[in-house]
Amino acid sequence: MQDNRVSFRADLELRDWLEQRAVHGGRDESTDKRARTELELWRDVLHLELQRTGWTLDELTCLHAILASTTLPAHPSWTGQAYTELDVAQRTDPAAMNDRYGADFLARLSEKLRQLSTAADIALVDAIHRWDDNRDLDRDTAGYTAVGFRVAAPVPAGSRP
Repeated sequence: MQDNRVSFRADLELRDWLEQRAVHGGRDESTDKRARTELELWRDVLHLELQRTGWTLDELTCLHAILASTTLPAHPSWTGQAYTELDVAQRTDPAAMNDRYGADFLARLSEKLRQLSTAADIALVDAIHRWDDNRDLDRDTAGYTAVGFRVAAPVPAGSRP
């Protein structure tokens, strides 16, 4: 039987925070059970954030191209990883990016990424990596929805997302 325990030594600040979260949540939980509850909450937040924003197949194709080879950050930043990586790709080879995707498309995508919350950015990058790791998933609506994306209809040219 596989051991599915997860354990770690929390610093005092994190332990105190977990204890406070249990009290505020109205639960009489041990610290390890509260850590589990918090991880489950975090997993649900990532899923909800991913569902909140619809992505077109063109956007997902572009995001995959710029994010699949990145590593997940250990700590979030004010500027999301997806936005930052798109900006780097555009500055590195602007002509190729504009030829491949079009300046208007990139501007709309950049603005959309800039509007994401930290949790939504983490969820986006994580889902791109999970999709990329699963070789059985195609680059189509079914493949992207399998990892939690909400695939939206393309934005008509000249429209705002």
